[in-house]
Amino acid sequence: MIMIRFDKTKLGQLRGLTLLELLVVVAILAILATVAIRSTADFGQQARYDATQITLRTFRDGVLGPANQMTPTGIPLVTGFIADMGRPPRSYLDSTATAYDVPELYAISSTALPSSAIFPFKFYQNTSANVQVTQITSIPVYTAQSSLSTTTFTVLADSTLTIPAGWRGPYITKPMGFNYVTDGWGKPLVTRYSDVAGGIGTLSLWPTMLLTTYSSTLGSTISGQAYSPVTAANLDVLGWYTVSGFTDAYANPGDPYSGNWYSGISSGEYSVGVQVGITVANSLTMVSGTSLIQLAVYGPDPNMVTHAKPVQCSVVEVRYTSAMGNPINLQLSGTNAPTIGPRVFRAWVNTSGNAGAANWKAGAPLYFPMRSGISLVNVTVP
Repeated sequence: MIMIRFDKTKLGQLRGLTLLELLVVVAILAILATVAIRSTADFGQQARYDATQITLRTFRDGVLGPANQMTPTGIPLVTGFIADMGRPPRSYLDSTATAYDVPELYAISSTALPSSAIFPFKFYQNTSANVQVTQITSIPVYTAQSSLSTTTFTVLADSTLTIPAGWRGPYITKPMGFNYVTDGWGKPLVTRYSDVAGGIGTLSLWPTMLLTTYSSTLGSTISGQAYSPVTAANLDVLGWYTVSGFTDAYANPGDPYSGNWYSGISSGEYSVGVQVGITVANSLTMVSGTSLIQLAVYGPDPNMVTHAKPVQCSVVEVRYTSAMGNPINLQLSGTNAPTIGPRVFRAWVNTSGNAGAANWKAGAPLYFPMRSGISLVNVTVP
C-alpha cells in the first residue's frame, strides 16, 4: 500500500499574489500592449508613406522614362510619355466634373484616351498627310530666313523615311478598383474641382493636386520650385503633390509621416538645347551670301490633336556665309529645342540659292536618342 503524507507546515507557507503585485503585473502587460499597438500603427503609416513615395516616383518614370536604359546592343534608349508624344501629359476634367486628371498616362488602350484624335504609336511615313511642318524663325548667332525657300522636299522627297511617334501607354498603372492613381492613404492624385471652384490659394491646404508651371495668380511655389496647381483643362502636367496623413482640411498632427510631398519635372529635363553640326561635303561648293542650308528635326507633333498629324518637322533655313566654316553649327534652344526621345535630324544644302526642290542636296537622316545632357549632334550633307 502507498501512503501519501501532506506536510501541513509547508502547505501553510504557500500564498498567492498580493493585490499590489497583481496591479504591477497588469500595468506591465498594459505597457507592452500599448507599445505593440503603437509599433503596428507606425508600421502601417510607414507602409503608406513608402507607397506614396513609390507612386510619386512612377510619375517621373512614366513621363521621362526610366533613367540609364540601354538597348541590347548598348545604344541609349529613351522611352516614356514625352518621348512618344513630344510634350508632357495634359490635364482633363473627368466625366463627372469632380477632378482634373491625367488619363493620358494610365488609359489602358488608345481607344480609352480622352481624345480620339491622339494617334497610336508607330513609325509614320514622311508624307504631307502625316507631317506638320513648323518653321523656326529665330536661332542664336545666325539670322534665320523669314520664310522657307521650299518645303516640298522636306516632306515629300523621301517617303521611305519613317518617324516614331504616338501614344503607347499605359505609362503608369492605377490601383485595382480605383478610378485614379492614389497615394498611400488612398487619396486620388488629382486636382479636385471643388477646391478650384472654392478659390483655395494656400497650397498646403490642398489634399492632392496636379502641378503645372508657375503662375503668379496664386503666388506660391512648392519647395522653392516653380510649380502651381492645375486649375483648368489642357494644361501641361509636370508633377503630382500630396499631403500625407491628410484628413479633411488638416493634416493629422499625430502622424509622424505627415508632410508635403511632390514629384515634379522641369522643362530642362525634357527639352534639350543642342548644337547641330552640319558637315558639307567638299564636292559641294558653298557660295557666301548665296547658298542656303536647311536643318529639319522630326519628332512627335505635340499638337497632333489640333493638326490631325502625328509628326512635327521643325525646319530652320539660313543663308551661308564664309564665317560659318565647316561644319556649320546651328543652335536649337528654348522653344526650338528638341524634346527627349528618338528624334530624326536631317540637313539639306542649296549651293545655287535658286528655289525648287531639284536644287537641294539632302544628307542622310540621323536617328538619334535625344536625352538630357546631350549638347552636340552631327549630321552630314550629302
